[in-house]
Amino acid sequence: MWVMFWRFHPYICVKIASKSSKPQKLLKIMEKVIAEHIEITPGVCGGQPRIAGHRIKVQDVVIWSEEMGMSPDEILYHYPSITLSDVYAALAYYHDNREEIRLQIREDEAFATEMESKTPSLLQEKLKSRKNA
Repeated sequence: MWVMFWRFHPYICVKIASKSSKPQKLLKIMEKVIAEHIEITPGVCGGQPRIAGHRIKVQDVVIWSEEMGMSPDEILYHYPSITLSDVYAALAYYHDNREEIRLQIREDEAFATEMESKTPSLLQEKLKSRKNA
């Protein structure tokens, strides 16, 4: 039963396990499950948490899920090399480290905005020159 419940509701499962009669054992099992799916490797994806064996960062899964409204099944459709367990482990990791992941997302957005302002779009430049000609 825990495995099935974990698969569909990993964060809720952690909350319930913390109130059960054997919380330490269940939490260790769940931490091991997350550790099997999430890696942090210096020099890979900027040292940010990512799905094990992939370059898909936890923050990518969060953006797809929360900001783009994609369901875990939709994420799997677009990225068939990962598993449903990987997606839920990434979301569980996010819920346990919400501020860290949110900070990474804000920093990446700020960097992208800065780069956009420094590097004009070649297509937009061509369109402007055609419009002015």
